[in-house]
Amino acid sequence: DYANRALFAAEVLFPSDWPEGNYIILDGAQYADQIIFDYLVPCTDMEYMRMYETDTLFPWDTPLSRAALIDTLNTGRYGILDHIGYGYYFNMSVGDAYFTTTDADELTNGPNFFMLYDLTSGTGAFDHSCLLEHFIQNPNGGSICSIGFVRATFPNNANNYQQEFFRLLLCTDEMRVGKLLALSRLPFVGLTDANYVDRWTFLNYTLLGDPTLPVWTGNPAVTALAGPSGLDLGPQILSYTVTEGGSPVENALVCLAKDDESHAYGFTDALGMVELDFLPTSTGDATLTVSGKNLAKDVRQLPVTSGSSYVSLSTMPVADDGSDGSSGNGNQTVESGEIIALAPVLQETGGSGTSGMTGVLTSSSSEVTIMVDTATFPAVGAGGFTSAQNSYVVHFIPEISDAAEITFQLDVTDGSDHFISEWSVVVEAPELEVVSMDWEDQTYGNGNGSIENGERIRITALIKNFGAGTADAVTGYLRTDEANVVLLDSIATWSDVALMDEVSGSVTYSLSLADIGAPSDCFLDLVDNYGRIIRHPFSPWRPIAPENITIETLPGPDVIDLSWDPSASADRYGYNVYRSQDEFGPFLRANHDVIAGTAYFRDENLEQLTRYYYKIATVDSSRVPSELSDVVIISTAPAEQVGFPVPFADETSSPLAVGDVDGDGDLEIVLASSQVYVFHHDGSELLDGDGDPQTLGVFSNFPEGTYLGPAAVTLANLDRVPGDEMIISERSPSTRIHVFTRDGSELPGWPQDLTSSVGTAWNWAAPAVGDIDGDGEEEIVVNTLNGVVFAWHADGSEVRNGDADPGTIGPFYVREGAQWEWSRSGPALYDLDGDSAKDIIFGTKSDNTGLKRLMAVKYDGTDVPGFPYLANGGIGCDPCVGDLDNNGQVEIVFFDDEQYLYAVQEDGTDYPGFPVMGYISSTNWVSSPGLGDMDGDGMLEIIYTPNENGLLSRIVVVDTDYAGGTSGQILPGWPVNLPGSSEGSPVIGDIDGDNSPDILHGIGGGDESAPFNQYAFHADGTAIDGFPITLAGPLMASPTITDLDYDSDVDIVYGGWDLLVHVWDMPFEYNRYQMPWPTHGGNPKRDGVVFPLALSPVEDPEDIPAAGFTVGAAYPNPFNPSISVRLYIPRSSELELAVYDVQGRKIRSLYTGGISSGWHTLVWDGQDDAGRGQASGMYFMRGVNEGEISVLKMMLLR
Repeated sequence: DYANRALFAAEVLFPSDWPEGNYIILDGAQYADQIIFDYLVPCTDMEYMRMYETDTLFPWDTPLSRAALIDTLNTGRYGILDHIGYGYYFNMSVGDAYFTTTDADELTNGPNFFMLYDLTSGTGAFDHSCLLEHFIQNPNGGSICSIGFVRATFPNNANNYQQEFFRLLLCTDEMRVGKLLALSRLPFVGLTDANYVDRWTFLNYTLLGDPTLPVWTGNPAVTALAGPSGLDLGPQILSYTVTEGGSPVENALVCLAKDDESHAYGFTDALGMVELDFLPTSTGDATLTVSGKNLAKDVRQLPVTSGSSYVSLSTMPVADDGSDGSSGNGNQTVESGEIIALAPVLQETGGSGTSGMTGVLTSSSSEVTIMVDTATFPAVGAGGFTSAQNSYVVHFIPEISDAAEITFQLDVTDGSDHFISEWSVVVEAPELEVVSMDWEDQTYGNGNGSIENGERIRITALIKNFGAGTADAVTGYLRTDEANVVLLDSIATWSDVALMDEVSGSVTYSLSLADIGAPSDCFLDLVDNYGRIIRHPFSPWRPIAPENITIETLPGPDVIDLSWDPSASADRYGYNVYRSQDEFGPFLRANHDVIAGTAYFRDENLEQLTRYYYKIATVDSSRVPSELSDVVIISTAPAEQVGFPVPFADETSSPLAVGDVDGDGDLEIVLASSQVYVFHHDGSELLDGDGDPQTLGVFSNFPEGTYLGPAAVTLANLDRVPGDEMIISERSPSTRIHVFTRDGSELPGWPQDLTSSVGTAWNWAAPAVGDIDGDGEEEIVVNTLNGVVFAWHADGSEVRNGDADPGTIGPFYVREGAQWEWSRSGPALYDLDGDSAKDIIFGTKSDNTGLKRLMAVKYDGTDVPGFPYLANGGIGCDPCVGDLDNNGQVEIVFFDDEQYLYAVQEDGTDYPGFPVMGYISSTNWVSSPGLGDMDGDGMLEIIYTPNENGLLSRIVVVDTDYAGGTSGQILPGWPVNLPGSSEGSPVIGDIDGDNSPDILHGIGGGDESAPFNQYAFHADGTAIDGFPITLAGPLMASPTITDLDYDSDVDIVYGGWDLLVHVWDMPFEYNRYQMPWPTHGGNPKRDGVVFPLALSPVEDPEDIPAAGFTVGAAYPNPFNPSISVRLYIPRSSELELAVYDVQGRKIRSLYTGGISSGWHTLVWDGQDDAGRGQASGMYFMRGVNEGEISVLKMMLLR
């Protein structure tokens, strides 16, 4: 009896956190009760069970819970399940918990599978391994079909569709689930013209399952059938009666079929009767099927027998080549206008031979003339074949439309019996259109592209056949009624134009105009060999080309979308889009047919990471094209990794971070907006922090109205437990720093407020992590907008009481008078003075000193010798630190708002060639520099991105080679101007596998006219194929270059104002040692220190070592925090260099790859491959070169 029962599982929809909010705004039980009492009870005898989350507003039969629902489904007692509640791709909420894909996989209600209707957001997301799929794919239970929604639902609107579905199912005769879904959309189709909620629901509504599947709404009844149980050969009308319990059954479907010979069906009337016109032509079994709403299917085999001979049509060969009175193109296909000779072959199927046969061919169609209707056939034995002794001849008139079906009846008699067969043929016909009438004046005129009085123009006409029939011979006559038009070449021909062929005529047309101001209308008549005429109007004046072409790659990696402003020409018919892979052509048409009715084109199936050039022409009603538009350029975007993009809520300017936060050895993505989001490398969430199945990746559960950022997310291992902690900056409603662990809790001692003796302010700059007091443990350092530096130990205790206020925790350094500075310069952390404690480096804009300074502050709050450094303007960027010239001493790089770019040495003196006057840098936007060896000379170049205004920023690459005399000069190919501003900063790394660093930088948001583009450029300033990538929101944050899924290729990770986390999967090898600045701040700790990437050659006066490959002396040794090691490579070759601890574990791969001969220097920063600082102790550097092994001991002292 399970087919006679329905189960309704509904929960409170609003408020979503009920029962925390006691007042119920909308209970899903309301929708369930509406189905039950409006349709199920009045229209059926079905039993029902109500499982509701609460009976506050609507009575339940039993409370809804996960356990109760699973137990109830597993009884197999229900044929329909209607669920109304919250959910997401992989789960649905059922009161106290979530019903997941695993639960669906483990149901055991089979073979009593149910129909599932799920009014829940996203559970029908068939582009994922969604919950509704799991219901269907379970072989031991679950659903026979699932109906639901692919993405978010609007409950009130979606319920309209749900109610209509169940009304049709329960109160009409319709039972097929696919048709029920389609019909339930029908009342709302008129509301889909606007891009609003009904269009969303209409397109979002889906069926997973067989659309022809009938759905029970009661126990299936067993029917009785009265009528013939055996059939004879030949035409017959059969009468059947269907009853149930002695009563006639109305609207039962009765279908009778035998192989490909005959198929007949009908619905029973009020008396249960139906008549079927059936024509079996051979013996065997015919299948009779009775089905209907809530009827058990009755399938019977009816024998077809014969007591005498019977002949039936076996094949009908076609001739159109002039033989047997035929006339046509000889392709053995029936086409309109042709005279066809038909030579039927008959087979004896009754079991007894016959002779003396004559056949008459007839048709009720007015579109054929049977010129020869009678043929004779030789005698045939039992089961044998016989061919007509003459052909039937049929004229298929030229007016027959393409794909028309013509049916013939062949009546063969042997003098005593008649043998009837039917034959149908689909007629093919050409459908010609003029698709282009382009002209030029180079051949006969002056070639200026304009028509002038008396100038002869040459016209090329293209026609296309949209019909299946071949256009055998077509003549085109160019004609005019205007005396002003002088026709010079007016006749062209075409032949054998097949389906979808687009061809020009045998010759071109030409004409001239006596007066270009006088009427010039013409027409082209196309006349084929059957006298069919198509008239096409023609006027030579070109329409206006389209303007404001927009191109983007949002839809996918092999797709480019183009849109444009409609042409101003009143006579515009459509457009053609032309594509090339070279700026100067040739340009070939990308669209198959003229784009009519829209100013949009999607170019698909393109090569990935490939640059394309486009031009567009308007086409008018004469099919005359305009001049081509200006060229636009774009590359196809890289593909996104499986599982991405994934959505999140609320825009963010906070750069995300990538690291191993759960300690399992894989990488996660951490993003902050209104919540903290954490995604595994496959797009799944680390944990369900908000307890809401409709969201994905939400890690935290901050109250509504929280804003995190714009400071970058920082990652560091602070508790020595595997997995990085996540350091998050809260801007509002509180101003504080949070430190989350992998389980969603915060480290003891956190969060910490950003309050000091001079007030409270939030931080724009990212928190930085490093050991600033030399105790071997890392601290968190934060600069706030009011000029205060905060520093805490991992347990939340302050490093020093910098504001002399026992009521505050964390203020480390307070600059008087900086309260209104709006200080956005973040801390870089590096040990400048060699005391084993990292110093805090940052810039200032205004305080009581009246000076603009680069600060370097020690752990005790005093200045590093040589600092502060005086700048010409206010410093808003984060400084970055790296050894520009590979001399073992680092430099500090920054720029100010007075157009100066600086490089300052460890002792506070200027690096040779700096400062230099650069470009305008507006204080409305802040970005920070990065470092990388862009020209392969072993020295680091400076990359920075000053914003001049909302529509202009620049990527600038500045050389540092003072020995070569180019320090402070801009490298060739730079700067690159970008059409917008950005708050993000450039990241640097090899993303295309050419072993040279590239620069990624995004723009948008500074002006409404600026595009939202992620750019990527080679080291020489040329654009990388695949970029820019256009997004749906401005790129305010920086991306991260990484290998997210450890598949050894480059992944680019980004999340920002388009509310999506993207992972672009580049098909190029990932080499960590070609990634000098892969993320904001250089690394997830945001300490602003460049990653030591490669060994660089240095001049050395020493002789070549006799031993060949050598790992030479290291300095300082013991060391903290970094050590410089010199190596000698006897010849260009391969090198492997790694650091091991005393237990033989490799903790850092320093270099792998090709290297030039000579002396080289490498700096190891005392960190492992994950960026974690190592403990004090002995370490070994092991180098392998051409089979030679060299090992060096190093002592790290914390």
